[in-house]
Amino acid sequence: MERALREAHVGARRRSGGALLVGVLVALGGGCGSSEPAGQGAPAPTPAPTVVTRAPTTIETRRLPEPVVKLPLERSFRLLARGAGAGAELRYAVREGEVTSALTMRLSSRQLRAGAWSAWTELPPITTSLRLARTAPDTLRAVPVAIAATTAAGAEPYVAAWAPLVGRTFTLPVDPRGQLGTVTVEAEAGAAASGPAIVEDLVQRWLAVRVPVPSEPVGVGASWRVTTVLRQRPALVKQTATYRLVKRTPKRWTIAVEVDRIGETQEIVEPGLPEGVRVEVVALVRRLTGTVEVEPGVALPVAGTLALTSTLHLRTYPATGAAQEEIYEDTGTVQLGTTAQ
Repeated sequence: MERALREAHVGARRRSGGALLVGVLVALGGGCGSSEPAGQGAPAPTPAPTVVTRAPTTIETRRLPEPVVKLPLERSFRLLARGAGAGAELRYAVREGEVTSALTMRLSSRQLRAGAWSAWTELPPITTSLRLARTAPDTLRAVPVAIAATTAAGAEPYVAAWAPLVGRTFTLPVDPRGQLGTVTVEAEAGAAASGPAIVEDLVQRWLAVRVPVPSEPVGVGASWRVTTVLRQRPALVKQTATYRLVKRTPKRWTIAVEVDRIGETQEIVEPGLPEGVRVEVVALVRRLTGTVEVEPGVALPVAGTLALTSTLHLRTYPATGAAQEEIYEDTGTVQLGTTAQ
């Protein structure tokens, strides 16, 4: 799906409306005639009508600024079941030292264009890695690592999407429950200026695989659900993630994971689009399911395989002519792993 978004070259846009001002003018008048019979003298003159004029009413309006919504935004964190046996808190305590967290995608993809589906194409394995190190008890440093060189067809969009992050240094506040704070990227000599997009790209990847834990003590079989609004560029999406504690030892937790991302219909825009062209996301659906292994001393899962399916439906309105429909589908696996340095 990230490949489809990159190929589409689009970004999110919002619209606002205006207000209508109305002025009202009211005039009232009246008159009367003589009650004397004819021939008994000239009728009394009819008094001139009285006209009352009201000045136009001016209504002053002010357009309020749109509220700034800080993303990602956690909408809810709900414990669904406490599990069996004596409960105990799940808490991270990230250990010192550096680890590399790797995510390997093995996908097959197809596209609908001009009313016809392409054949399924198996893409080459693509591995994106983060070097993670603790800089304070609740703060991590993350440095994305370059994707291994590949010339395989279909890999280019993934390499291009990851390249702007490579070598940059990100600061990630992560509390003992695994919840992410405000991520920042360090300004570095010789590096291109970075805007919100570079942080959003890292955050959306992090939120897809991290495992936050409840505040309450829980036992084996406990489950919880976390709903988050975030930006998976260029679309705004709602992520609903459900977790279940399958097994627990002093050094490791086994967690069953279901992560759904839904993007509803929304218009998006890219600065490079030709004038008069509009693009909208009709629907975006992404699902990750599987089981991961978590060690409290490491911020991201140390092992696990997740099944992935995703669908992205785009509609393009050219300056002239009919709208064009494009649908991108991916299916495959995401494998997680961590190595200590």
